[in-house]
Amino acid sequence: GFSSFNLKIDSAVRTASTTYTIEDNHFGVNQDGDSVYGTTDNYNLYFNNSDYINFTGNTAAGDHWYHIYAYNTDNLTIQNSNIGANSTGAKITGHITSGSAVHALQGSDNLTVHNNIIGGIEGSYGIYVKDSDNYTLTNNRVCIDSSNNNLCKDAYGIWVEGTSGNYSSGGEITGNVIDGADANDTANGLIYGLKLKYVDTLNEYSNNQVGSTNGFSESGSALLVLDNVNNSVFKKGASGSFGTAANGIYFSAGDVYENTFEDFSITWVAGTPSGNTSKVAGFRWDSTTAYDNTFSNL
Repeated sequence: GFSSFNLKIDSAVRTASTTYTIEDNHFGVNQDGDSVYGTTDNYNLYFNNSDYINFTGNTAAGDHWYHIYAYNTDNLTIQNSNIGANSTGAKITGHITSGSAVHALQGSDNLTVHNNIIGGIEGSYGIYVKDSDNYTLTNNRVCIDSSNNNLCKDAYGIWVEGTSGNYSSGGEITGNVIDGADANDTANGLIYGLKLKYVDTLNEYSNNQVGSTNGFSESGSALLVLDNVNNSVFKKGASGSFGTAANGIYFSAGDVYENTFEDFSITWVAGTPSGNTSKVAGFRWDSTTAYDNTFSNL
């Protein structure tokens, strides 16, 4: 590997008709995708101030701060790939110590992350979206492979965040499977399934399966965390479910208002965290102000 990047695209502005396509490659792993090849200090793939990149059918793993890092990169599509997993989507040696598997920030609008297996994370994020609008996060398996084995340690599945002066808006989060520890690894896994912070007008949350197979065993864990979220719609959907954690839906801080929660039919089960179990709940409200939210068929 190289000292800082396995692939870097910098200040390369394209249009929809001249999209960069990165397809059927192995980054940070050998050609079979089953062992780490070389090391990098910082980034596996780095996209900066570049538009219209289609990353499809690739394997990206190894020991990095970030597997895919995008800064001010519009219309980035990441699909049908194994990120932090081998070419078959299984666990591989190598983890991220402080970054994310997919890390998009500062105006990386119109991001699509679809149909990927995402893992290889320790103490960080599967998908992290910061200060970016109109994101589509669909049909991914985050921290769990297709055989329901854990791919993460002390991690966060999907985290979307704006700022107090610039809320992230216009997103879709549907059809994802987000899970934690497996039967042979009950001490690790996920802390939060999803967290939304400073988010306005999430267009759709539905058909996500969060903690439904293996659950979250961490102390203080939660399936869905909301912090300063408004004008958004949350639905379980026909194939959606909530599973095991210390807390189900957690209003953690700030103003949570004018949201709609429909047809969740929660069958949440409290987890067995090793720490304090005095605060466990299907719904937990610690936010400063929660008002004008609508709940139906919970």
